[in-house]
Amino acid sequence: MKDIFYMELGKRAEEIRKMKQTATAEEIKERNLHLLEIIDEITYLSNVGRKEGLLALECAACDMDKSSQKYMRTLIMLIVDGTDPKLVEEICLMKYIANGARGYKGLEYLMQLVGGLAIQQGENPRVIEEKLLAMVPDEVEDIFRKRREEEIKSWYEQKTEDIDMSKVEQLYVGEVNTEIVNAGYPELEKLDCLLKQIQDRSLQRALREIDNADLELAMKGLSGEGRRRIFINMSKRLCVMVAEDMEEMARGRKSDIGEASQKIYGIFMRLMDCYEINPGESDEVYALYQEYKSCSDSEDREEGKKDGVLSLDEMIKLLSGSNS
Repeated sequence: MKDIFYMELGKRAEEIRKMKQTATAEEIKERNLHLLEIIDEITYLSNVGRKEGLLALECAACDMDKSSQKYMRTLIMLIVDGTDPKLVEEICLMKYIANGARGYKGLEYLMQLVGGLAIQQGENPRVIEEKLLAMVPDEVEDIFRKRREEEIKSWYEQKTEDIDMSKVEQLYVGEVNTEIVNAGYPELEKLDCLLKQIQDRSLQRALREIDNADLELAMKGLSGEGRRRIFINMSKRLCVMVAEDMEEMARGRKSDIGEASQKIYGIFMRLMDCYEINPGESDEVYALYQEYKSCSDSEDREEGKKDGVLSLDEMIKLLSGSNS
């Protein structure tokens, strides 16, 4: 199915390039604005699904009465009915091909397909936006990003005291989720300890390497103090965005939270390995790093035994024994 999708996307892109050669500037502008409307609509639906659950999309689908929204409505109703994602993709791709849409219209269908499937998978609305922007002509992406920059600029022009930090401050309480730690993810507790001891500059360095989706998941298992240390090393704007995302996302499976904490803890340790973060910042941080190195070396030795590779110490012992 993916091969068919990319082949069709390429065809639609080529058709649009040819259409621009004969279409008027006004016609192109109208088409581009319609593509932006589709991105806005899908982003709205993704926020509804993320915040209120997929069943809440049924009401939104009922309001889709325009002819251009018919395809999206079918997609959303399949999602609400709990249809398997692969089956949703197959049905909607067949419907798209049967309609024989070309040019901009065909691109709109493909964008709705990508957006609907991403909503069903619970992807972050910002990630969905990026997927859709990757499909549209460059001038549409430029308009969208310029509009977004203006929104951000307008936001920054507000006074600092106007920023509502109440949602962030509510996350400053609580203890580490021991159920997740006991379920086989001790890195969550170690990460929490590390966050409380590491210097701000080092924490800010690590945050540049960490994916926001992983961070938001892991923070659900951290203590209030651990979350506070992260928040105070972010811009206020990003703090509010992360807090809102945490509020909107589902509770999160223990395994997902545990795996996210493992990934983030590994990032801190790797940065210490290459001395981008000083492991000697405090006794606690150094102890965690030494424990990590010890476990890592043990795993390497075990792996070497499986592969028939001897460590340096083992080779020395072997050679000493043969000489005697």
